[in-house]
Amino acid sequence: MSRRLRDHNLVAAGIGRDGLAWHDALLPPFLLEGFPFREGSGPLFRLPQGIVDGLPRLLVHVAAQPAGAGLRFAATGNRLAVRAQLGRNETSRNCTYAATHGIDAYVDGPLGWTFVGNLSAEKPSRRWSAEVRLSVPLAQALGDAPRQWLLHLPLQNPVTGLRIGLEGPPLTPRRRRLAKPLVCYGSSITQGFCASRPGLTWTNLVARALDAELIPLGFGGSALGEPAVAKAMAGLDASCLVVDYDHNAPDTAHLRQTHLPFLRIIRTQQPHLPIVIASSPNFHGDARYWGERRAVIRASAKALGGPCRVVDGASYHDVDSWADTTIDRCHPNDLGFRQMADRILPAVHAAIRAARR
Repeated sequence: MSRRLRDHNLVAAGIGRDGLAWHDALLPPFLLEGFPFREGSGPLFRLPQGIVDGLPRLLVHVAAQPAGAGLRFAATGNRLAVRAQLGRNETSRNCTYAATHGIDAYVDGPLGWTFVGNLSAEKPSRRWSAEVRLSVPLAQALGDAPRQWLLHLPLQNPVTGLRIGLEGPPLTPRRRRLAKPLVCYGSSITQGFCASRPGLTWTNLVARALDAELIPLGFGGSALGEPAVAKAMAGLDASCLVVDYDHNAPDTAHLRQTHLPFLRIIRTQQPHLPIVIASSPNFHGDARYWGERRAVIRASAKALGGPCRVVDGASYHDVDSWADTTIDRCHPNDLGFRQMADRILPAVHAAIRAARR
């Protein structure tokens, strides 16, 4: 369809021709968040390379997907442009290009992290460029101070190169208000499928509310409670761990065999780590099926010890509205993720407070 026959608000924004200097966003002072196991200037991979040989192929494939991980920096000026190079050009039936290929831009404003725009391709592509600008009211509210930027990388396609165009030089970002990161482990729902854009996953909603770095360890179709993954996670110095593991377990017996042992590997190394354990948001789709798994999760929490909270997935949604909070009666849509975040955030706060007593 011709661009002239479309609402201009629905067309991907191009980049202005001048006034920008370009910088490699994978180098300082840009601060990459969410890849604690990355070695030097190696690929953006969400698990230690040293354990790859012992992991399922699907998990290794998914671990290269950014899952909405963050990039922070500061800069003067009101323009932000991106030239992205992706390692794959994968699409998902229930996901937007804005989510699978795009990058969300937020700026720290008077009301906290404020959405500025989604930078994405007009159609699926491994190479694309786009620009966003602060609105006039937001720019005026921020005055002449350097803007604190937070970008959320794509949910699906790996980023192999990223250049940022700015009006002023990039600066080191301010410190996070929560000093230690939030670690979230789980299935494709924890990875962020099927939010319409990367910033709207429950993990990013909670992390922005806390103003914490997010370490997103959601692995679509491949979160099976592997001991090697638990051992890697046990070495992370986190403010809180949220475990949303039950969806990918092939049956209740597998969940029973792996859930508590997975958590105990982490708890043994970190006896005072605040942990939040969540059950499936799809409880109302099949109360008997998910109820059996919820019982396993509750038993794990009771046996685990230490600062721990449980979030009942049945509490996210009403029984009569649950289906409309999903895109496929499984993966949450934006409404579903918001409702999950609204329940998980208070549990994270409570777990952190309990650990401080």
